[in-house]
Amino acid sequence: MVLTGPSRAGKTTVCRAVLEHAAARGIRAAGVLTEDDTAPDGSRLQIVRDLATGERRLLARARSAGQTGPARPTAQGRVEGGGPAAGWTFDGQGVALGQRALRHAMTHGASLLVVDQIGPREFTDEESWTVSFEAVRRGRFDLALMVVNPRVVDQTIERLPRYSIIEVDAETRDELPAHIVARFLPP
Repeated sequence: MVLTGPSRAGKTTVCRAVLEHAAARGIRAAGVLTEDDTAPDGSRLQIVRDLATGERRLLARARSAGQTGPARPTAQGRVEGGGPAAGWTFDGQGVALGQRALRHAMTHGASLLVVDQIGPREFTDEESWTVSFEAVRRGRFDLALMVVNPRVVDQTIERLPRYSIIEVDAETRDELPAHIVARFLPP
């Protein structure tokens, strides 16, 4: 299942609520959840959480206005500049955590796979979560729930044609989690 919608619509909120419902029913989850945070200096952060282990790492930091340039790795393992995610500086260790979590999910399975989120980088940068497509295709899950940036929904469906698309917005986000759990996860 593909969840999409505009920024701040509540896609991650839906995933978090589905995970809470699943945990209350003893359903095992795997994959990654990307949550917003704020740095002490006020800049926006994205934190990635491995759902199987609970490990969390910085995934990306919003760049300040005027900070541009070609993509390049830094000494700390970060990837900066250019490309479709030009507004963010990605942390190599956070990306690696997501890759490991998705590979582990693919080989070990779980009742619920969450991939939050697929964006333009997954179609242009091998140092992203491109493994998520293989995890969804090859993994053993009752439900694979993918958050997909609206700009790449068509490309995602080309790679995963049998997945349905659900639009998340302020009107649907609160009722979706219970519906998803009831319909797609075993009691």
